[in-house]
Amino acid sequence: MPPDADNHGDECVRRVGDAVALTLAGDITEIQADRLGQTFHCLFDDGVYKIVLDMTRARFISSTGLGRIMMAYKECSSNGGYLRLVNPQPLIVDILQVTKLDSVLEVFNSVEEAVAHKSS
Repeated sequence: MPPDADNHGDECVRRVGDAVALTLAGDITEIQADRLGQTFHCLFDDGVYKIVLDMTRARFISSTGLGRIMMAYKECSSNGGYLRLVNPQPLIVDILQVTKLDSVLEVFNSVEEAVAHKSS
C-alpha cells in the first residue's frame, strides 16, 4: 500500500500516524462488503492492525458489511491493534444499536481523534 493514499472503488485508504484510515462511501451492501473484506486482508498481510473506518459518507451497511467489520475487529484486537469507527450516519448508528455492536465498537468524531485515543 502506498504511504499516503490509495483508492479501492468506494474506499479511500490513507495512513494517519501509525494507523490506516479507510473512508467508506455510499451503501455498503454485499459487493462493497466483499471489497472491504479484501482490503482488510491486504492490510493484515501488510501487518496493519490499527484501522479507522471513516463512515461520514456511508449511508447504509448490510449484515454482510457488519460481518466484515466484526471479522476485522477481531483480527485487529487479537494482534494488539484496533478497529474504530468515525462519524457513522444516523441509520448506521441505529443498526449498530439494534445489533448491540455499539457496545463493542468505539465511535469517534474524527479520524485524528480516533487515532490519538489511547485505549485503557
